[in-house]
Amino acid sequence: MALYEINRARVVQSMLEQDSNIRGLILLEGGKQTTRYDTDHEPVFRQESYFHYLFGASQYSDCYGVLSIPSGEATLFVPTWGGYTTAVCGNSPEFKQVKKDLGLERVMGVCELEEFIDKEMKRMAEEDEEKKNGELSSSPNLYLLKGLNTDRKVSC
Repeated sequence: MALYEINRARVVQSMLEQDSNIRGLILLEGGKQTTRYDTDHEPVFRQESYFHYLFGASQYSDCYGVLSIPSGEATLFVPTWGGYTTAVCGNSPEFKQVKKDLGLERVMGVCELEEFIDKEMKRMAEEDEEKKNGELSSSPNLYLLKGLNTDRKVSC
């Protein structure tokens, strides 16, 4: 798990090298579990490469990950489900066990993601206001992965 911690530190350091005053959260979406057509057959799950690189969560589908800048704290958001799904698919991942297995600072439910982001962004903005005192400071931003997948060739 130390490798993933180093990888997360590299990403945060790379962002800080571009702008040393940068503050905010990097939000990443992990791979989604799919089913085959209208059946309950699930193909073998494969985690998104960038998500595995940062969190090592290869066995957990439908997750989100957040990296705080500049602290580098990592939070993984794993899905939880109700009684019917539990009866068919088994229990939701235990947060304490996921945290221990992956060596993360925090593990929470996906349902808490929006509230977490709002709270953290507000906290960072309040810290900026306190520290400002005439200094130029950038406000916190939410960074998302966006881009064109150039690895895939499509022919028509």
